[in-house]
Formats: sequence, C-alpha cells, structure tokens
Amino acid sequence: MSLNEVIHETTRMLERSIGKGIRVELALEQELEQIEADETQLQQVIMNLSLNARDAMPNGGILRISTSMVKMTAEDCYLKSQFQPGSYVQLDIKDSGTGIPSEILSKIFEPFFTTKPVGKVPDLD
Repeated sequence: MSLNEVIHETTRMLERSIGKGIRVELALEQELEQIEADETQLQQVIMNLSLNARDAMPNGGILRISTSMVKMTAEDCYLKSQFQPGSYVQLDIKDSGTGIPSEILSKIFEPFFTTKPVGKVPDLD
C-alpha cells in the first residue's frame, strides 16, 4: 500500500474534525516505497495523534505530517535491535502545541492514562 495515499485520505477526514485554527501541512516524499501495513490501523494512528495535537493547540497552530525514506546501517540497527539494515519508510507527525509536561511524561504509555477531565469533549470551533 501507499502510505502517502493513506495520509491524503486521512487528512481529508481530519480537516473536518480538527478545527479552523489548525493548519495541516503535508511534506510527503514522492518516491516513497510501498509498505505492508493495515490501512485502518494507520488511519487510526494518524487520527489519534492529530486529535491529541489539536488538544495541545487550543489557540491554533500547525500540524505537520511528513514521510521519507530512511536507510538503516548496521550501526543504526545495533542501536535499534528490532531493525535489519536496509530502506525504511518513515512517518513523522509534529505539532506546534504546548508539549507534554515533564511530570506526566513517564505515564503516557499507561493504558488508561489521560489528561482530559472526565466528560470533557473538545470544542471543534
């Protein structure tokens, strides 16, 4: 599948739910290799990261989604043992939001951790 195509489809959905004050910028490498992945899961990851970014930019900002090809050397793979040397497709999602406060950074991968108040639904305007 084409990661760039998934990103284009997802950003069309995203622009309806992200709010008017946030500008979505795409920087997608044109010569991206095809990947083997679950399209629905990728869309869900992109949407979740983007909506979290929206919540971190209550006064608006920039959400940047980019793709690139990355070459992993044997030395790179030594540091990241789950990889084998070769070419990889990379997805980056960055925002101009407030960031994660250091006091909660260690909790972000806990299954039910949230910073949102109970019953709070973000305003989309």
